[in-house]
Amino acid sequence: MRLALIATLSLAAASTALLVPASAQEPGGGRGGGMLDRLMQADANKDGSITRAEVRAMREAAFRQMDLDNDGFITEADRERMADAAAAKGKGKGGRSVDRAGAGLDANNDGKVSREEFLNAPMRGFDRLDANKNGVVEAGEIENARAMMARRKQVTP
Repeated sequence: MRLALIATLSLAAASTALLVPASAQEPGGGRGGGMLDRLMQADANKDGSITRAEVRAMREAAFRQMDLDNDGFITEADRERMADAAAAKGKGKGGRSVDRAGAGLDANNDGKVSREEFLNAPMRGFDRLDANKNGVVEAGEIENARAMMARRKQVTP
């Protein structure tokens, strides 16, 4: 059940692009800048920088979207309905990135993810991009990450 919950949370994250800051791999992680593009969706004021508050607001919206019965938890029932909806849209139910993305969200291992667990999950992608550790992923840090990914693409066959 736990693996299924993780996979569905991951699937929902991939389809809504809202969990990425909590679960992103290295900048670009072989996805050709997709992580950066999804992270940029958090830029609510469109100033070219992303703050922790903007990422938290994005997570709030994602949780509301995934907590289908509004009980304050993403449960097995929510998971099943999300998986069915994703399958109906042709998004499938699996894949390696899906398996990784939701790992660790159920902090107390009770088989469901509370709002607090969801919102307080580490922001690994954000933290990796925030090179100067000022709590803001600035335009320059984003461009540096894009340049690094471009160099990796040239080196990787």
